[in-house]
Amino acid sequence: MYLYLPVALTSINILVPVGLGLAVGLLSGLFGVGGGFLLTPLLIMFGIPSTVAAATDSNQIVAASTSGTYAHWKVGNVDFKMGLYLLLGGFIGGIVGVQAINLLHAMGNADFVIKITYILMLGIVGVYMFIESLQSMRKKKTAVAEAVEEKAEELLEKGKDLSRESREAVLAALNEGQERLGRQRDRLAKLLV
Repeated sequence: MYLYLPVALTSINILVPVGLGLAVGLLSGLFGVGGGFLLTPLLIMFGIPSTVAAATDSNQIVAASTSGTYAHWKVGNVDFKMGLYLLLGGFIGGIVGVQAINLLHAMGNADFVIKITYILMLGIVGVYMFIESLQSMRKKKTAVAEAVEEKAEELLEKGKDLSRESREAVLAALNEGQERLGRQRDRLAKLLV
């Protein structure tokens, strides 16, 4: 069943906007990512003009934000003071953004600017998340190395009083820890290449 969209001057299968709204709402609720950040490029992929997609996805953002805020408020995760300042900035930014789109639309560049902006934003966020992941992996590796060194010192201190067999068992455990660190280092190096 197709749905005619008079502002976009196109028809799409009714399951497309419902499915997109559901998927983006789910991701927004889970990860706190902006619905518009995800929904606008998806609508553009389905043939909706970029100016219409950017303006219309606000409906989905309101629904997902309201239900997500309510659910997070119930478990005590919402800071309303910070939210008030975000709301104020978002309101002013939204007004300025609409005026900028009107100006770009009058110049005939709105679709191009929206598409390029999304490409840049998605690329920058993707690179940032990749770098954050690598830094997290490095911190984990450092923590493991420190734990192994600490345990080694502890075992060496105790090892003075241990028999030869016990010292060999301690050395075997230390070697295994070093091998694990080496494997983690090799996996990290492969990711960086």
